[in-house]
Amino acid sequence: MLLHPLGADRHFWDPVCHQLGSRPVEALDLPGHGSAPASAPGSGIAEYSAGVVERIERLGRPVHLVGLSLGGLVAQQLAATRPELLASTVLMGTVAAYPEPMRQMWRERAATARAGGLDTLIEPMVAMWFTEEFADSGDPRIAQARKTFGGTEPEGYARACDLLAEVDLRDQASSMRPPVFSVCGEDDAPPFREAAEWLAKVTGGDTALWLPGRHACALEHPEQFAALLTGLVAD
Repeated sequence: MLLHPLGADRHFWDPVCHQLGSRPVEALDLPGHGSAPASAPGSGIAEYSAGVVERIERLGRPVHLVGLSLGGLVAQQLAATRPELLASTVLMGTVAAYPEPMRQMWRERAATARAGGLDTLIEPMVAMWFTEEFADSGDPRIAQARKTFGGTEPEGYARACDLLAEVDLRDQASSMRPPVFSVCGEDDAPPFREAAEWLAKVTGGDTALWLPGRHACALEHPEQFAALLTGLVAD
């Protein structure tokens, strides 16, 4: 089960799903993204996780849960509080808590979205997610990421930014039940790289696992990510 980052939807994972072939896989929309309604104002990570819990319970069996960024926060919450639902957890490009400069960035992005929509935030997203070479390549994945981000409902995006500015899961990190794998892009922003190593250590791993690329390395390199994922969750 795959959980997308902020400003995306379940189709973010389409290239990875294609690479996974016949393996059973499902991607979900998080609140305020894709077809999922926005969370209530002031919702915390438990509210963002509720739909994922409901879906896994309907499946009736534990899943290998993969979460990127915002999706990774949901995955951390479930690994700590509902481990019986999970066969394994892959935390990708995520943090347990953002440093204050990034908290302020999320506050500012929430205000921007509420004041005028997401258009001015599209290119900062591209720069954060992709290497410059890939962003300039004309690959249709870039155009799709821009389109999906720009089409995200502004208030739903802003409420997710509100969550990112406040969330702090550090106290429950050691409660996450293994197997937990921490994955990150080699050129992701420093807070994500630092968090990847910290999460690996606090959850009992020796080190984080690295892929080429930035924040959306799974989208830029779906073949490599699918191969890594298949190796981690082989059963």
